[in-house]
Amino acid sequence: MDAIIFFFVGFLCGWFWHARTMLKRILQNPQEMITLLEKYKVENDKVQTTVGDSIRPVKVEKHGEQFYLYADDNGEFLAQGSSMEEALDIIAKRFPDQNFRGLIPKDQAEKMGLSKQS
Repeated sequence: MDAIIFFFVGFLCGWFWHARTMLKRILQNPQEMITLLEKYKVENDKVQTTVGDSIRPVKVEKHGEQFYLYADDNGEFLAQGSSMEEALDIIAKRFPDQNFRGLIPKDQAEKMGLSKQS
């Protein structure tokens, strides 16, 4: 029970110390924080324009030698190809104004032949 109390007391002390330190840094040099936030906004705007406002997640399946790509949000068939590159090219042609992103776990990528097995 004492360990739990010490943990929470330490957590609160650390949190208050961190908040005090941040406030002190902001009050000593507010222009630094303004500059930092402006740089963040510029970088965030760059990412938004290059990535786009809407990113649709993609689900990848491989049956035989064909790759099938589906929209993860609604299951819509997007494209198929004999390679991932071919399927991605087809998606880019069919949906030029949309951005798609998908993650394939390492074990599934190895089974699909997308990464080297070690």
